[in-house]
Amino acid sequence: MFSGPRLFWCCRPQGSKSWRYFPADPATVAAHPNGRYIIAKSVRGKRTYISIPKGEDPHAFVQRLNEEAILGTLVTGSTESVVYRLKAGQRRPDSEPSAIPVLQQSPLYTAIEAYIADRKSHSKFEAAEKARVVLTEFVKCHPTVQTVRGIGKEHLTQFCNWLGEQNGRGGKTQSERTVSNKYNQLRSFLKFMGHDVKLPSNSRPTYTEKSVTTYNTFELTALMDEADEYMRVAVTLMLRLGLREREASTAEYSDIIFDAHSRVFKVQDKPHLNFKVKDKEQRTVPMADDVYDLLTAWHTARRKAGIKSKLILGIGNNGDQENGHLLRWLQRVAKRAGVTDATLHKFRRNYISTLANVGNIPIAVVQGYVGHSDLASIMRYLNKDDATQRARALSVKFY
Repeated sequence: MFSGPRLFWCCRPQGSKSWRYFPADPATVAAHPNGRYIIAKSVRGKRTYISIPKGEDPHAFVQRLNEEAILGTLVTGSTESVVYRLKAGQRRPDSEPSAIPVLQQSPLYTAIEAYIADRKSHSKFEAAEKARVVLTEFVKCHPTVQTVRGIGKEHLTQFCNWLGEQNGRGGKTQSERTVSNKYNQLRSFLKFMGHDVKLPSNSRPTYTEKSVTTYNTFELTALMDEADEYMRVAVTLMLRLGLREREASTAEYSDIIFDAHSRVFKVQDKPHLNFKVKDKEQRTVPMADDVYDLLTAWHTARRKAGIKSKLILGIGNNGDQENGHLLRWLQRVAKRAGVTDATLHKFRRNYISTLANVGNIPIAVVQGYVGHSDLASIMRYLNKDDATQRARALSVKFY
């Protein structure tokens, strides 16, 4: 059941190092003027907070949200949202009013929170976080746009141009591919809101697909030589099993399945870690004996050290915290090893490229091992013009 919204005053009392929430009565606001109004809403024990913009009357704001049936349904991420999923075949009951027209005219930040909550309610946490980043950038680019209905084609064009001028990770300007992806994410938000604004096909941001980059043998050797035992295990999970970053950081010892004939690693959802496998492609990956031995020895060493966590790469005193800093840790190793442009995903590319070009493994089997939803993704990893392939082509007899 939904509990009613409550209005709080969020402030940092004098002498306190942390922010605190107080009932929003006039005396509290007068005593601690440097704060802001917050709406708190709980659903099944989970609390969601909404900041009220400066200048808004807080009580009128709460009343309006209740009248619009947004608070307690959309913003909290409820699966019983009054905005029914905009998918074919899913129809809103006639007795239930649609909130889409309301959201189109509501403050833009309210619509954004509603969209992000809907993504989370479908367990699309990565998509929700990406949407938050992109939509925050859009608001930064267009601070005067107040509602979804106020977004036009000219705003999309200006946003794409603005993105191309901004610095991304590492201080570099954002690539054409990044701009294209962010445009598509913004479009998904607008379509969800029933406001299908888009640029003409000849004006949309595009990019040229680059060739796949991988580590060479010397770089891999240098990285493994400089890595400590923890990072060697992390690299092995991604290089020898083809795991993505979160698949590796959430990997557990129970994912290792072995019997007298084979050893495999199972990539699967982990609800307790808020992790879902990309594209719902849960899979099993064959594991070489030396990889199994390395993970077994690592597990034994960790238990002797008093770390009994289920996570293979867990950190913290008990090893039960997911490591969200693997890229940073890898870059430190790469700096010592003299390897440039080191990324975690490159290890997975090495894995896919090696399997795709080994010659005796069907591409469909490789697709199953790596969890790609289509063969086109695998085809990018095939060597289309190396010496071996040219020799095979020249040896073919046509008559």
